[in-house]
Amino acid sequence: MQHKWLNGLKINALSAYSVLLALGLGGAYWASLPAASEGDEEKVSVFAIEPKSVVEVSYKGKDIDAKAAKREDGRYWVTHSKTEALPPPKDVAKDATKDGAKKDAKDAAKDSTKDSKSKDSKQDKTAPPTTKTTTEHFLANEKLDDLLKGLNPLYASRVIANADDKQIEEFGLKDKGEVFTIKEAGGKTFTLILGKRSYGSSSRFAREGEGKQRVFLVDDSGFENLERAPLRIYDRRLMSFELAEVQKAELQANGRTHRFSHTQRDKRGELIWTDEEENAPAKPVYDSWMDKISKLRLTAYATQEEEAKLKDAKPVLDLIFEKDGKPLDHLSIVKLAGDKPSYWISTDFLGVGVHAQLLSGRVEPMEKDLGQVLGETKS
Repeated sequence: MQHKWLNGLKINALSAYSVLLALGLGGAYWASLPAASEGDEEKVSVFAIEPKSVVEVSYKGKDIDAKAAKREDGRYWVTHSKTEALPPPKDVAKDATKDGAKKDAKDAAKDSTKDSKSKDSKQDKTAPPTTKTTTEHFLANEKLDDLLKGLNPLYASRVIANADDKQIEEFGLKDKGEVFTIKEAGGKTFTLILGKRSYGSSSRFAREGEGKQRVFLVDDSGFENLERAPLRIYDRRLMSFELAEVQKAELQANGRTHRFSHTQRDKRGELIWTDEEENAPAKPVYDSWMDKISKLRLTAYATQEEEAKLKDAKPVLDLIFEKDGKPLDHLSIVKLAGDKPSYWISTDFLGVGVHAQLLSGRVEPMEKDLGQVLGETKS
């Protein structure tokens, strides 16, 4: 009996210790967050910006400079620059020693004295670069829209109305290490200084510019999307719709025009491509070719120099998609000759005067099959 009583006491003690441990861990996490101001709600609106009024958003960090600027059609061009340190240049003297090259100390001293003036004068000019900056220019996808929606309003989960200097430094907000800026059409600008990320969460500390003592904890996903824009915001779509929405199509190539219909279904209930005539038979070559069109993705946006070359290039093919008697989009693919021919596409979705590069390995088979699709050769 006494043995059972002791075992029960041990179990109860273990349970009590477990509860205390859980409470301690929870308390430690809670203590890591800034205390809310007296009377604050659980979620506090920092500010509210109407997404349609935003004309530019930018992020500037230690190694990254990113900016999204609105076009006339409401889409955003993103310019993202990343600076990376280059590995140090090889020590020529050490390499020479490894290769067995030796020189008499006196001769080396004479050579050093003789060349000292010329070396000193050229040293700054011939010094190798220590960093490399990579810049990308591309259209933003819907994740940028999500970022803007998150500003209307921007909510904070925790707030300190008047943080002291020690707290500001503790939250990584003393220096302007990372800055997020929003510009509205009327000229109004909002600036956030971004600090440390909260341990174990997707939030980070921020304050509204230098000299501001209000510190808040906000969700970091939107800011991080712009920081990592080439991975998260890069739009590689050519059209804004799925091919299942298309009812008609017109192909222009090789001096010919051919019309297609996309309204009939096979035995499995799937839409198939046929000629534009009543009860037209299925043409598997049409479905295969159109499927290749639907899988095209851009690999890069044309630079200004490339756009100049593409301006007067003749199309390999033009393809117009229609729905309810109205055009959905117009795709035009051109080919630039060279040692390795390159293929470029323009669409209404990309915008006027904008071309994007396609993988040659995906376009070449489509170009070869044009004769069959147009009915010039037997399938």
